[in-house]
Amino acid sequence: RTESGRCAEGRIALTGVGGIPTRARTAESLLIDTPLNAEVLGRVSEAVQGEVEPLSDFHGSSDYRRHLCGVLVQRALASMSEGSAEMSGLEPQDRLQVELEVNGESCSAEVEARKSLADFLREDLRLTGTHVGCEQGVCGACTVLLEGEPVRSCLMLAAQASGQSVETVEGLAPPEGPLHPIQEAFRKHHALQCGFCTPGFLMTLKAALVEPKEWNRESIRHLLSGNICRCTGYHHIVDAVETAARELHAR
Repeated sequence: RTESGRCAEGRIALTGVGGIPTRARTAESLLIDTPLNAEVLGRVSEAVQGEVEPLSDFHGSSDYRRHLCGVLVQRALASMSEGSAEMSGLEPQDRLQVELEVNGESCSAEVEARKSLADFLREDLRLTGTHVGCEQGVCGACTVLLEGEPVRSCLMLAAQASGQSVETVEGLAPPEGPLHPIQEAFRKHHALQCGFCTPGFLMTLKAALVEPKEWNRESIRHLLSGNICRCTGYHHIVDAVETAARELHAR
């Protein structure tokens, strides 16, 4: 709540970060009786990062998620102060030039500063194999590879990918075939039904199966814990991963 351009009262709570919801009380105290300018928001962002205890999994380290908490809180507070003369920097509608490599091809485009990587891939490049589900980094349907590592493209800005390489599901195999071994294993074991979640699974596995490793069903389920499928019950997906791992490492 703001009064006369200053914050009179504020609450900051974060869910989906660690094991339990977190109230960032130290960060809240920095808001009181201050203008929501860039300097204040920077301090609040740092305080938030010191108060959260994120979990690590295959898709993101605790350090990355801690940084993201600070960024998202800062962005939300900046949005609340829209129109303030004291705010500086980029506005969401500002446009930026991005240059990146997508599926081995150079790409250059002008995008809005607020545009997510997922929307850029789908809307600007027409690579619609990257699906958008929850739009909060939970379901995994939007997973792509950034410099070979899986990322949630719904949580990343297109501008953040500039100067880097991105691989989407369209890059797994040429249009004329043959299928990538992971795709072939999914086909063989009927590891998909509606197919909405499948691109995210495939890209997660593309990154994970690069190095030889002894995969058992428990470790495969842990690997896939960040990708949600509402159709299959996962049994056939685990079968497909076992087969794909054997095929890739036999080469």
